[in-house]
Amino acid sequence: MKRIAIVNILLKLLVVILGSVIFFFPDLPQLQGRGMVARFFIFILLAFLFPFIWTVIVKKKPYPHLIDSIYTLPLIIDLGGNVAGFYKTYWQWFDKLTHFINPVFIGIALFYVLSRADKNKFMVWLAVIGVLSTGHVAWELFEYNAPSADRTIMGLSYGDTLSDLAMGVFAHILVTIFVFLDPLKFYKGKEYRKKIAD
Repeated sequence: MKRIAIVNILLKLLVVILGSVIFFFPDLPQLQGRGMVARFFIFILLAFLFPFIWTVIVKKKPYPHLIDSIYTLPLIIDLGGNVAGFYKTYWQWFDKLTHFINPVFIGIALFYVLSRADKNKFMVWLAVIGVLSTGHVAWELFEYNAPSADRTIMGLSYGDTLSDLAMGVFAHILVTIFVFLDPLKFYKGKEYRKKIAD
C-alpha cells in the first residue's frame, strides 16, 4: 500500500476518533454550546462522502488518496480545534484561521477532482468558487442555527459573521491563484499533475 493511502486512512481514523470524543464526552467544558452533536453527524457523513461517491458512482482507479486527504484536513482542523479547546482559548485567531485555511484545502481538492472532468480551467474555477461560496454561507447559517449552539459562547454576531465571510473571500482569492497558476504543473511536469489527480 502506498504511503499516501496509509496517510489517508489514518486521517479518516482520526476523524472518527475526534468525533467519538465529541459523541461520548459531550459534557467536556470546551464543547459546551457549540452544537457538537450536529457537527458529529455532519462531519462523519462528510468524511466518508467522498470515498462513497468515488467508489460507488465515479468508479475510477486508482483512488485519489491525496485529494481525499486534502479534503479531510478541514474536518480534522475543526474537530481537533474543538476537542483541544482552541475555539475557547484562542477563539479570535483560531476561528478566523479555520475560515481561511479550510476553504483553501477544499478548493484545491475540488480543483483536481473537477479538472479530470473538464479541461476548461475557467469553467472549473467557476464551479470551485461557486461551491466554496455556497458552502461558506451554508456553514454560517449552520453555526447560527445548529441545535445546542449557544450564540454567546460561540461569539456569534453580525460582525463576526461578516469577518468570517471576509476570510472566505481571501481564501477564494488564494484558491483562484492556485487554480490559474496550477503550481503542480511546474513540479515534474504535467505527468506529475496527472498522477496527483489520479
